[in-house]
Amino acid sequence: MEVLSDDGTIIASTNAANLTVAQFKKQLEKGFASVKHEYIRLQQLPSDFTVNKADMSSNYLKVFTIKVKK
Repeated sequence: MEVLSDDGTIIASTNAANLTVAQFKKQLEKGFASVKHEYIRLQQLPSDFTVNKADMSSNYLKVFTIKVKK
């Protein structure tokens, strides 16, 4: 976190279909450890991409906007 300015913003993204939103967030939490942060937004595939509701791995894109409080 040393390279991030005070009250900086991180855009964390993955397109791993085998990783759920919860699993991705858990990995992020592990990385943040004791650093204070706030999840601002979660974005996934735009509406012009087809997602199979029976197979959520088809909604593979996960992008978190995270505000880091130093």
